[in-house]
Amino acid sequence: MVVASAVCALLAAAAARFDIALLELLQPDKLRGDASRILKLSEFFAHGMCVAVVVWATWVMAPAYRRHLLRLLMCVIWPPLIVHAIKTIVVRRRPTSYLDHLLVPSYPDSNAQTWQGLMLQGDFNLVYQSQSFPSAHTAMVVGFAIGMCWLYPKGKYLFIFLACLASFQRIAFQAHWPSDVLASAAVAMLISGGLIQNWGLGYLMGRFEREPFQTSGLS
Repeated sequence: MVVASAVCALLAAAAARFDIALLELLQPDKLRGDASRILKLSEFFAHGMCVAVVVWATWVMAPAYRRHLLRLLMCVIWPPLIVHAIKTIVVRRRPTSYLDHLLVPSYPDSNAQTWQGLMLQGDFNLVYQSQSFPSAHTAMVVGFAIGMCWLYPKGKYLFIFLACLASFQRIAFQAHWPSDVLASAAVAMLISGGLIQNWGLGYLMGRFEREPFQTSGLS
């Protein structure tokens, strides 16, 4: 996971030089019919409601896995929390902000113009349109996929595919630049990837999970 995180971080650094060109290649209007609808609906996998459904279904249908849900939730929650903290410091305009000519008069001439510096006039950056970097949706869905791959390893290719689909949706619908998504994936892989290892906090979680869970009156 450390290697995968480093690769995503390097790709994010490289993509930052070509974000505008990459975004122009990845437009949803190039997709038609069901392909476009599926891509739009894939955002659900990066939504808290999806996590709630999975947690509830696991609690009801797989009582033996109930103690594992705490680690799964940590994989889901921690990466976006870290990403949101970064968002409040790093100011970068979202691609959608350039579609509103009342907000921004013209499209940027270079990738460097999308970056506005650190914080807004010394205050924390709390404005949606300037919170492009990194992507909280991507951090959540990648962390979720890592947790699900750990909990249900036989479905790992499905979870990876859904995470990639939901992450691509953030780019195709111009919510984020490609480098935003790659940077978020790097953060999630580092944090959630560490949580599923058998050392540190992961080791402590493993001890907790090995204790029998009392299901009487709950199932």
